[in-house]
Amino acid sequence: MTTPIPSQHILVVDDEPTVRDALKMLLTFDGHTIKLANDGPSALKKLSAHKFDVVFTDLKMHGL
Repeated sequence: MTTPIPSQHILVVDDEPTVRDALKMLLTFDGHTIKLANDGPSALKKLSAHKFDVVFTDLKMHGL
């Protein structure tokens, strides 16, 4: 029997809208709180304003 993961605050950073939306849908379905960023500078702004437990990011980001 597996133990469920508690709800996490997650930042998803990707320049592809379909990737961002798919991850948001899947992670929200599992009960997590999701914030989205479409580039490096907006991700850094969100990171300075909020505390996140997990960050999913594209390795090749515009602006960084």
